[in-house]
Amino acid sequence: PFSFSISAIGETCSSAIQVPSLPYNTSGDTANYGDTIDGAPGAGCGSTSSYLNGNDVFYAYTPTETGIISITMTPTGSYSGLFVYNGCANVGVSCVAGVASSTTGVREIPLLSVTAGQTYIIVISTWAAPQTTAYNLVIQKVNCTPPTALTASNFGQTSATLAWGNPGNLATSWQVDVQTAGTPIPSGAGVTTTNNTAYPA
Repeated sequence: PFSFSISAIGETCSSAIQVPSLPYNTSGDTANYGDTIDGAPGAGCGSTSSYLNGNDVFYAYTPTETGIISITMTPTGSYSGLFVYNGCANVGVSCVAGVASSTTGVREIPLLSVTAGQTYIIVISTWAAPQTTAYNLVIQKVNCTPPTALTASNFGQTSATLAWGNPGNLATSWQVDVQTAGTPIPSGAGVTTTNNTAYPA
């Protein structure tokens, strides 16, 4: 008999989890993966601190068409980062986009230009403390300019008033879908509205 070991899918860049198509929505926990790289994420990554010191999970996405995508990672723990690299050789060296924070807020790359046929490596990692975080990852194609400055007010037990900005005043209507945080991407159209200043949800 021979003893051997292999890397779990997603544990290293060479065994990255493949993103087959968009929209893509998944949940996971970096505790299920190893700590295969350490140090700062690299140039252009949104932070020069050691956000690769914790456990890391790798995803690979190769778009079939040139365009714009958005990537959102919602962690449950603090001190985590979301980093996008142009291939494995650039991991820890230089990002095409990245965001990191000490809070538990959403990590978002709202507008990322991608080129058909180019493989992009997406890394979720943390500082050495807390070492791991559970997360929800959403990758979507961007077909129009996303709204900005989202706010909620007038909270009731089952209601709230929503408002958002209209960058460049390009949109004339929106589709709104209200759902529980962390649930899958809506599969159908939302409720169409022209009211972005005081939408009753």
